[in-house]
Amino acid sequence: RELLEMDSVFRETVQECDALISQWADWSLWEELTATETESSIEETRIAQPAIFAVQVGLTAMWRSWGIEPAVIVGHSAGEVAAAWAAGALTLPDACRVIYERSRLQHLTEGEGRMMAVGLPATEVANVIRGFEDRVAIGAVNSPTSVTLAGDEATLEMIGERLDQKDVFRRMLYGKVPYHSPAMDHIKPELIASLKSLKPKTATTPLYSTVLGIRIDGSDLDASYWADNCRETVRFADVVGALVEEDYQLFLEVSAHPVLAGALKEGLSHKKREGSVVASLRRKE
Repeated sequence: RELLEMDSVFRETVQECDALISQWADWSLWEELTATETESSIEETRIAQPAIFAVQVGLTAMWRSWGIEPAVIVGHSAGEVAAAWAAGALTLPDACRVIYERSRLQHLTEGEGRMMAVGLPATEVANVIRGFEDRVAIGAVNSPTSVTLAGDEATLEMIGERLDQKDVFRRMLYGKVPYHSPAMDHIKPELIASLKSLKPKTATTPLYSTVLGIRIDGSDLDASYWADNCRETVRFADVVGALVEEDYQLFLEVSAHPVLAGALKEGLSHKKREGSVVASLRRKE
C-alpha cells in the first residue's frame, strides 16, 4: 500500500492494469490492493492472481525506470503471465486478459482439492503417487529436493500419512484450489475459447518457459499454451538449472514477497555455483 503511494511509475502501471481488468471484472483491482487486510477479498483466487500480476508488472516497470533491465526472464505458474508481458511476448491488454480468465476459471475449482509441499526429488515423488495419478499430480518441481503435489485432499492426506511414517517432510499448503492437477482439465476448453483472440509475438528479452522447461520464442504463447500453463507441472527447477549452467548468477524475484528464493539458492548450490538471490519486496517491510 505504501509503495502504491510512494512510487509514481509503480502506481500508474498498477492503475493501467486496473483499468484494463475493469472491462471484464465486477470488482476493482485498485480497491482490493488499497483496502485494509480485514476488508480486502484478495485471498480469493479470482482476485489474488490479478493482484499479484499487477504488482509484478508494476515492480518490473519500476525497476526499469531505475535502469535495471533483465538479461533473461522466467515466470512460475501464474507468474508466467507477467513474465510474458515483461519479455515483450504479450501486450499488456492481452496479458491482463490471460490473468483475468485464468483466475476466473481456476476460482471455480475451489474446494476440489489442495496442494502439499514434499521434501523429496521428483523421481521419488513419482513413485509415491503411482496409482493415484487420476486424483493427484506433481504440481511443481521447484528445486532438486522440493516438489508440490496437487489434487484430491483426502488422497493427499493419505499420501502425507505414508510420508510421515518415513520421516519425510510434507506440509499442506494454504488454499483450496488444486492448481496443476486433474481438476484443471475441465476448465481448459473454456479457457482456450476465451483466449482465442490472443496475438503473442516474438519476445524481445530472452524468455524461459516453466511449462516446457526450455527457452521459448514467445510467439507460441497462444490460448493452448495458457491452458497447459494451468494444468502441466511447473518445471521451475529445470529452468533454474539451465540458467545456472549458462552462468547466470544474479536472480531478482519480482513479487510482493519472496517465495522462490530458497528454491533458487538450492538450484545454485546443486550445481556448485556461487550466486545471489534478491527480492523486490518483503511482507510488512
